[in-house]
Amino acid sequence: MKACIFHGPEKVSTELGRSEREAALFTLGRFPVGGDMSTVFNTGHAAGLDFRAELIPVYRQIVDLADVRRSLFILPTGQCGHVASPHYGDLTDDFLNLRYRPLLWDQQDIEANAEGHLTLTP
Repeated sequence: MKACIFHGPEKVSTELGRSEREAALFTLGRFPVGGDMSTVFNTGHAAGLDFRAELIPVYRQIVDLADVRRSLFILPTGQCGHVASPHYGDLTDDFLNLRYRPLLWDQQDIEANAEGHLTLTP
C-alpha cells in the first residue's frame, strides 16, 4: 500500500506500495480547512512555516445527554469506506460546511431511516 496526502500541485507520500493513480482513487480531493491543534475543528500540520493541514478529525459527534435521540454526527468522507459505494464521499460537503446528521439511537428510528437491509447467513 502507499498512503498519499495531496497538497496543491505536489504530492507527499509514504512508501507502502501503491501507485499514485491507485492513491488518487482513495483521495476525495483537496479542501480548504481552518482550525489548528487547539481548536474545536482540530487539525494538524507539520512543523515549520507551512500551515497546510495534514490531519483532520475523522469523526465528529455531538451527544445530547438530556435526550440522546437529538444527538448528531458527521464524517469527513461518507457513510461507506468502499470507493465503489454511492455513499463514499457523500458527507464531505456537510463536513466542510459544519452540517451534521442525526445519530440514530432507537431501533424504530433506525428501521424507519434504513436504506436497505443486509442479511448474513452461515
